[in-house]
Amino acid sequence: MNNKDQHLRAAEVTLEELLQQFKPHLKLNKARLRCLLMLVLAVIAQTTVNLVWLSKHPVSAASADSIYRRFQRFLASGLLKAEALGSLILALAPKPSEGWVLPWIGPIGNLAAPISISSL
Repeated sequence: MNNKDQHLRAAEVTLEELLQQFKPHLKLNKARLRCLLMLVLAVIAQTTVNLVWLSKHPVSAASADSIYRRFQRFLASGLLKAEALGSLILALAPKPSEGWVLPWIGPIGNLAAPISISSL
């Protein structure tokens, strides 16, 4: 077994584990969720957001061109909403014993609006 095959096998195990962990939190079908996780793993491994480089990360047996087009279609679809991403992060992050404290600027209409604190 060569080095690329070993990386591919390790990535598949990680990808399957992540699929099981993320599936309850995101309303995406398996193919789109798999594409998102391939993208996340590639960004972590390659430390870049350049799709050309990310498509070369050994997460799939598909060609780099095919993965590049898959990433483009996924990002162009706009299926991943900010609310879903925020819910996912809060669901997977360990919750502090005192709860989350989130600051925000109230909708008063000016930039010098007071900051309120709310506990979740």
